[in-house]
Parts: sequence; C-alpha cells; structure tokens
Amino acid sequence: MKRRNFIRSGALALAGFTILPRHILSGTNFVAPSDQINLGIIGCGAQGRWTLAPEFARRANLIAASDCESRQLNAMQAIV
Repeated sequence: MKRRNFIRSGALALAGFTILPRHILSGTNFVAPSDQINLGIIGCGAQGRWTLAPEFARRANLIAASDCESRQLNAMQAIV
C-alpha cells in the first residue's frame, strides 16, 4: 500500500466516525446534551422542593443547590 492510499483510507475512516450519530456509536443509553436539563436551585424551601417534583426530577440533573438556612438545604439533600 502506498503512503498516499494509506493516508486517504485513514482520513475516510475517521470521517465516517464523525458522520455517524453519537447514539449509534455509544448505544441506547446515550442522552444528547440538548435533551438533558441541568438545574440549579437557589432557595430550597417549599417552592424549591416543588421544582423537583418526581415527574420533573427524572428528566433533570440537579447540579447545584443553595439556601441561607442550613435545615432547608439539608432537606433538599435528603430528597436528592
């Protein structure tokens, strides 16, 4: 195999991986970043906990929580 053919076939193989959708390469458990909800809550009282209702919490990824009252924050941590 000549060097030129080797480089061409390698480039085509790499281009094939970039053309394929990610869910085909990684399987059925892949969630695209545009399909995922990242959530940060400021104020973990009753309204903040309501935000994490079970039907919403399945689709959301809680990445941050903040409250000036430590007992409210601890209650939120117990839910998550």
